[in-house]
Amino acid sequence: MHRWKNTFLVGVACVLLAACAVTRIFRDPLHRDLDESLTIVTLIKDPKKYLNKEIVISVRYGEKGTLPCPLEGEYVNIIIKDRVSYIAFDKVWMKETKADELEKFKANDTVVMRVKVFRIDKEKEPNLEVLEIAPE
Repeated sequence: MHRWKNTFLVGVACVLLAACAVTRIFRDPLHRDLDESLTIVTLIKDPKKYLNKEIVISVRYGEKGTLPCPLEGEYVNIIIKDRVSYIAFDKVWMKETKADELEKFKANDTVVMRVKVFRIDKEKEPNLEVLEIAPE
């Protein structure tokens, strides 16, 4: 009787593991590309490593900001916060045509963003363009 119980528990564990693997495969590409180890702090420490590259990062949404955009065109400035340290970072811009997506987020909601580091400013901080954003 004990052997059947153990066999049943092992079977359940295998099914759960397989289900987790399948859901990871079918996640949308944004979540699949997420770099769990990348934070705002690590991005600020070595921005040259990410210059002109697209990265996917998980952050906390802050609010719309007021900084002027160094990119050509109509952009909205947003403030994001590190998930762990809550350090705020405001050199983030999103095209105004996509800015309606921001309305569904409240302050401190965790979001996943595909961003491009388009330049490093004179303070040696990265400037980010949001290409895609979704709730975590």
